[in-house]
Amino acid sequence: VADLINDINNANATPATEDIIDLVPGCIYELTDVDNFTDGSNGLPSIVSTIVFNGNGATIQRSYASNTPPFRIFHVSNVGMITLNDLTLKNGLAFAATTGSTAHNAGGAIYNNNRVYLYGAVIEDNHATKGGGVYVTAANAMTIQDSTFKDNGADLNGSPGEHGGAIYNLSSTTITRSTFSNNTATETGGA
Repeated sequence: VADLINDINNANATPATEDIIDLVPGCIYELTDVDNFTDGSNGLPSIVSTIVFNGNGATIQRSYASNTPPFRIFHVSNVGMITLNDLTLKNGLAFAATTGSTAHNAGGAIYNNNRVYLYGAVIEDNHATKGGGVYVTAANAMTIQDSTFKDNGADLNGSPGEHGGAIYNLSSTTITRSTFSNNTATETGGA
């Protein structure tokens, strides 16, 4: 995990160029702590450049250990862009009980302020109050192809206002040849 964080920081240091990060095939990258607090708690550095992640069947997940703090996996800034190829994101949890900010409780796996491309990605078992899998802000967009959203939920408090189990989208998203399965929301938009 330390190498992955270092690779992201190095890519962020050169925002004018597109960087490619190749993950170890089939590896599970287990995140155990918060890296930063941009728009809430994040397990990885906020993305401020253009990065392609070639997952090679790898998984990035928030640890399932009971003492793991809540945090989402990725935060994409308003100048950042990520492409996820053949990569699984699991067990992200965007939840901050003491704040009234929508952002802090949005996007269990990804909080997207700019552009996200998912190709052959799996977004699984992530939770938030808005956008259990992904939260997309008003000005920006996402492309999803040959990907799967399963077992995500906007369901943390069991109360009104929890929308978009898989995706909470305030912009445009293009989805092709993808599967949405068993995503839930307390109020509206399970998928």
